[in-house]
Amino acid sequence: MHNKLISRVTGLWKSNWIMVFSVYAFFVVLFAVTFYKTSFFLNFLYSTRIYFFFVLLPLLAYSMFFSEMKFPRFIAFAAAYFAATIILSYYLALFGLNVKYHAFVVPILLLIISYVTAIITGRKKEVSADSEDNKNSESTNK
Repeated sequence: MHNKLISRVTGLWKSNWIMVFSVYAFFVVLFAVTFYKTSFFLNFLYSTRIYFFFVLLPLLAYSMFFSEMKFPRFIAFAAAYFAATIILSYYLALFGLNVKYHAFVVPILLLIISYVTAIITGRKKEVSADSEDNKNSESTNK
């Protein structure tokens, strides 16, 4: 299952790497134009952080579940990812984790949760497909 998941993720990234890079370039240019009075280095850092947190991580989690890129489905998935980020951050703060660590802990936890969920759902699909194949072979044998 692990190899299938990795091949699905790499396949989606290979087919969409131009889109991923052009969205990143758009973020950098947008920040450079919008905040033209600040230094380019700061704009580059801010745009990279926002791109990483709000585009790249949801896209990575999305690629674990779906083998092809569909924009409306990605928008819905990214919205759910943002909601999970906010909820997880809120509960981590309630449990006493300092807020300055949330930028590191929350994305890592969400990617781990996505990976485990993708493996579990993939195994359930494999088990159901195997049981359907067994039923079909039993019905043809009779």
